[in-house]
Amino acid sequence: MTDHLTAATRRVLLRRAAALCLATAGPDVHAGTAAPDTADMALLAACQRFCALEWRKLALTEGPGRVDDDAELDRLLRLLTDEQLPALDALCGAGAKTHAGLQAKALAFLLWDGGELCRRAGAQGFWDDRLLCSLLTDLAGKGWPPVPTA
Repeated sequence: MTDHLTAATRRVLLRRAAALCLATAGPDVHAGTAAPDTADMALLAACQRFCALEWRKLALTEGPGRVDDDAELDRLLRLLTDEQLPALDALCGAGAKTHAGLQAKALAFLLWDGGELCRRAGAQGFWDDRLLCSLLTDLAGKGWPPVPTA
């Protein structure tokens, strides 16, 4: 699922998502004026919740605490996915009003996707994948690895 993402990369991504939830909103992305500090707070909270649950799902499939029993793993992943769905609905239903809100959506997608979009995009990939990968990694900020190095 996310074999190319190191635990350190996922931790950085989750810290960024959490930091976005605590950050004050930046300039309004639509009008170019200062937005109220609370403009995207619900969106940022949904991002933090979504990413935290995704991190828990990843911990079940990778690393020292992984669950090897397929039936138990499926049961636990279903429970977490059901818990994650309201955060996904909130992320998809809220229009971002700030750069932080846009960044939160990009980070949530990149964590969930595990780099598959950017791996598909490559230098010879479909143009839509290449453009979307570029947009999302730009929004996520420096330090996000768009393509695995190994």
